[in-house]
Amino acid sequence: MNRQAKQSSNTSVNPDIVTIVHDIAQSFQIGTIISFTKIKIGYEDCNVIVQTDLGKYVTKIFASKRTDEDIERYIAIMRKVVSSTIHHPPFCTSADGSYRFTAHGVSAVVMEFVEGSTYYDTDSAPTDSERRAILSQMKKIHALDHRPSHLHDIWAVNSIRQMYDATKQLIPAKYIQPVEHIMARYEAIPTDTLPHAFVHGDFTKANVMRDADRVYILDFCIANWYPRIQELGKCIANLLYDPNDSRTLQETCDLVAAEYGDLTSAEITYIPDYARAAMVMVYLASYYEKHVNGIDTFENKYWLEMGREGIDRSLSHESLTDTVLSMQPTKSSPSPATAQPSLD
Repeated sequence: MNRQAKQSSNTSVNPDIVTIVHDIAQSFQIGTIISFTKIKIGYEDCNVIVQTDLGKYVTKIFASKRTDEDIERYIAIMRKVVSSTIHHPPFCTSADGSYRFTAHGVSAVVMEFVEGSTYYDTDSAPTDSERRAILSQMKKIHALDHRPSHLHDIWAVNSIRQMYDATKQLIPAKYIQPVEHIMARYEAIPTDTLPHAFVHGDFTKANVMRDADRVYILDFCIANWYPRIQELGKCIANLLYDPNDSRTLQETCDLVAAEYGDLTSAEITYIPDYARAAMVMVYLASYYEKHVNGIDTFENKYWLEMGREGIDRSLSHESLTDTVLSMQPTKSSPSPATAQPSLD
């Protein structure tokens, strides 16, 4: 897989954006604009780096599909996040103390720019010390006393059945059996009995940034209330994914569980199944974006190849035969970790 990440900036800018960004700068009193660049990462909102005579900022201009409820939900989440010890770029407020800009038919927020690189930018996985720092931040997120209204996310693990039904006629036949097996194991997890928490919802290489001193957790737009190991599973499948790592998936799950700490025995048992399901969702959702929504960006190709690589590694190490498929756990009888097929 060619995993050299790229971030491109627009060479042409819609004139309406010029007016919008200028008015945002005035509203938030962040200075006179020198230049700005749209960031070509992400699927919905428009993120713009703004350089002014007072400093550097990022403005998130919400997609038109975002409702007022969605935006206010996000702002309520960010008030909780920035008032905690979670590492996130500081938010800016307008003259009247508001987080939200609304004009020209759009809404936006502004935050300070942090110099650094995401793991997507560098096409890398966290080091051991960075992984521990990330898990420490994750644990702080899960401790926040906040339960937002549910927001549907087609990339979330709990959307696996919906996404499979939408793509099963499109994906290559060789992936049908392993995907169905992984989905069956996930659907057998007694999710309602697992500890739930406020979760970020999108611990990916694109949403965690590092500078010289610390890691930052970015983009809480799809934060939700889920089993907390759903977060760990996605983190393992995406952010921590390294094709050159010699550890098995089970070994990685055991390591992450130990470093996160304070997990129940049931959570420890089911982390690998969540991680496998999250890996499948990287593949299915990016496949859907490409073949149904027509999104063929470098970023979508990156996720598609990551998901395909993960499944291919499983196929090269283990044949998912009917015997393996018969090892599905039941909701009344958790499957031991040793009975789980490796996806490495």
